[in-house]
Order: sequence, then structure tokens, then C-alpha cells
Amino acid sequence: SSGTFNVIPLFTGFTPANATAGSPITLSGAGLTNLNWVRLGGMDMSFTLLSPTSVRAIVPLGAFSGGIRARNANGVEFDAPGIFLVDGARPTLTSFSPTTGPEGTHVVLQGLGLLTASRVQFNGIDAVLGAKTATTLETTVPALATTGPIAVTTLDGIAASTSPFTLPETIASLTITRGPAPNEIVIRWSTSAVGFVLQSAPTPATNAAWNVVQGVPVVDGATFRMTLPIAAGGATYYRLRK
Repeated sequence: SSGTFNVIPLFTGFTPANATAGSPITLSGAGLTNLNWVRLGGMDMSFTLLSPTSVRAIVPLGAFSGGIRARNANGVEFDAPGIFLVDGARPTLTSFSPTTGPEGTHVVLQGLGLLTASRVQFNGIDAVLGAKTATTLETTVPALATTGPIAVTTLDGIAASTSPFTLPETIASLTITRGPAPNEIVIRWSTSAVGFVLQSAPTPATNAAWNVVQGVPVVDGATFRMTLPIAAGGATYYRLRK
């Protein structure tokens, strides 16, 4: 023929399914000729073409678990099916910016092995995963988050920050109104007051015996609400305590 018929290359699999850095693996497929590069999770692998159906590659040092991708001289890129697991690989978080902020703050995490991140948490509260690369991950401080470490879950394990992300201290205030019945009062406070409990005492003195008010507050829009009976025989004082 006067023209050239180009075979589209493909990978059908690899063996073994997991290995340590520096180990050889064999990639099987078709049309595996004139390859420009083979990469594991974005890191270049040294490789040898054994035949049009087989390639021998080396797991690079410092690699993390991820997909294997190749490109040939015609510019065609293709992926191997499945995820290759690097034994002993552990992700790390080295820094994040900013280090403090309220709910909704955009945060950029820096580290290693973040490309396969599937979960990010602020002191145990799940946040939304944003754009990610092998060394960066973007996220947003979630609602109800509190000051504490940031943790990222990947295929290679969990990376936790060594320093906490700090949220501004919440200052909670109470409003007290008459209740639906003559002998009741209604106490309200903001749902943003995470970690606060309602307490009562017969006196506001510094040495007063404050007790936790029994009952579960009702969520009413952006506020918590508790309806309480008016105690007979004297005044009752209320406060929020964290």
C-alpha cells in the first residue's frame, strides 16, 4: 500500500500487581513499539521493549501507588488497566496554606503521594476534595470543623499534618425569650457554636456550681433551641460552656 497502517497500542495488564520500589514489572499488550515513555503515577519508569506485546519496566524510587501510562512516537497515550500498588510507600503532608481560617477557607496542601487521595479531613470532619497532583491537594474548610490536624487518605495510607489547622475561636451568645406557656422560657444560640453545652446555676458567682442542662436542643434554622420550665423558688442563670 502507498500508506502506512498504524496499530493503536494498548496495555492489557501487568505482573506482579504490587512490588517495592526498584523492582521489575512486566507490562503486556499490543503495538508496544517506539515508546517514548512509561510512567507510574506521573513518575518516569526506566523500561525495555521485549517485544511488540511485552515491556519490562522498573518501579522508580520514591514512587507511589497509581496508574501506569505510556506514550509512543506517534503521540498516542494509553493506560494500563487497574492500579499498581507500591509496597512500603507512605504519603506525607509537609505543609498547608493558609494555616488558619474560618469555615469555607480555601486550603492548599503540600506533600508527597497525594495523587490517589480519596478523603481529606479537618480534625476528623470530612472536607471536599479539590484539584490534586502528586504533590498538592486543594480543599475547603468544612462546616463544623474544629482546630486540629489535617489528614489525607490515599491508596498508600493516611498522611497527617504535624501541626494543626486553626479555626478562629467561636464566641457563643444566648438569647432568652418567653415560652409558649406562662411557666416556660425559650433559649436559643447559634449552631456555629460547636462544642458548647448549656449549663445552669442558681447564682452567677465565680464559685457557683454549674450543671449541664439535660435535654437535646432542637435545630431551628441556624440556631439551637431549648424550651425549659421556669424554676420555682428563685432565679436560674444560664451560660454556654466549651
